[in-house]
Amino acid sequence: MSAQLKMDTKQFLELWIKGLSVSDAKSEPFSLEIFANMVAKHFRDAPDNAPYLQENGPESITGMNIYKKVVAKCRTINSALKRDTKKSLPMPKKLGHAGKKKPYQILEGIDGADKFLS
Repeated sequence: MSAQLKMDTKQFLELWIKGLSVSDAKSEPFSLEIFANMVAKHFRDAPDNAPYLQENGPESITGMNIYKKVVAKCRTINSALKRDTKKSLPMPKKLGHAGKKKPYQILEGIDGADKFLS
C-alpha cells in the first residue's frame, strides 16, 4: 500500500478562501497554478505527509505535481457545498488555457442566430 497525500479539508478551505481573497484584492483571475503552489507549500510541510514525501521524494509535492489532486479536492468540496447549501466556491482556473465557450458565446459569433432564440 502506498502513502497518500493528506489534505486536511479545513486547512484546504482556509487556503482556498485566502487565494480567492488575494485574487479579488488584485482584481485578477483565481489561478490554479498559484493556488496549487500555495497548497503544495502548505501540505509539503505538514507532518502527516512525511510518509508520502519519504516514499515519493521531496519534489513530489509541487504545484505542478499535485494540481490534479487540488482540482479533485475543490470539486469534492463544491459538490458537498452544493448539496448542503445550494452554493459553491469559485474554482481556480488554469491560466493560459482557454476554457470551453458556452453556447451563448458561440451563438454570438453566428450571424442571424439570435433571431431564433425564444
